[in-house]
Amino acid sequence: VGIVTPSYAEHAYAWEKAGHNVITMASHQVDQHIALLDTLILVNPNNPTADIYTEQQCISWLENLNQRQGWLIIDEAFIDCCPELSLSKLTPLKGLIILRSIGKFFGLAGLRAGFVLAKPRVLNNLNELLGPWALSNPSRYVCIHALQNLTWQNQTRLYLQQQSQRLNCLLTQYQLKPTGSTQLFQWVHTEHAGYIHQQLAKQAVFTRLFSQPASLRFGLPANKAEWQHLESALQNVVKNNLATISTGLDIHELIQE
Repeated sequence: VGIVTPSYAEHAYAWEKAGHNVITMASHQVDQHIALLDTLILVNPNNPTADIYTEQQCISWLENLNQRQGWLIIDEAFIDCCPELSLSKLTPLKGLIILRSIGKFFGLAGLRAGFVLAKPRVLNNLNELLGPWALSNPSRYVCIHALQNLTWQNQTRLYLQQQSQRLNCLLTQYQLKPTGSTQLFQWVHTEHAGYIHQQLAKQAVFTRLFSQPASLRFGLPANKAEWQHLESALQNVVKNNLATISTGLDIHELIQE
């Protein structure tokens, strides 16, 4: 089972727990590994790198996997921000499974609701496995209304695009130019990720810290007060302290301060 990393750690954990041999790789290494795989798992757009895989790429990998009766599983948890990039229309293809979530774009993670798009045989097998009560009636009700509210969806996509660009500019202003971007987060690759993460946390700004590679994921502030708070914290940590880091002081000493 091949998994592109960095990405959701739960994918690798679940496949390893089920007894499969997991091979991790960077996005640019898929072509050189594909012939060795029975299953390839992609997150599109990827979290946290924001990498996007094209329809042409995915069809090529799927055709290779089909030679071994393999599977291409695409997690589109973040795709609702840019639905034109979804590969859902390809699900009639043999060996393709697409996962969708209502937790990210819709902000309804508490529903614990997800969706699977695949050929009927796969869906029938999942129905038998999950049973009739996989989702509560209140969750079904909320999901239906969220998915039917197209006006809200269109307005939210525009709003998130504007806010994402604003966050990108703010981080760039404070020497943290994002390496990857989606409408919901900005990913910053920096060797000082651990230090910045800790110093921001001391000011009640919480980022997602990654070690491989050293990087940070920034979500969108919710209101004017949070934007001001983030900028103040960035100014305190980045503008005032990165000069200290560049002097050669051991990063571990800084973290322990």
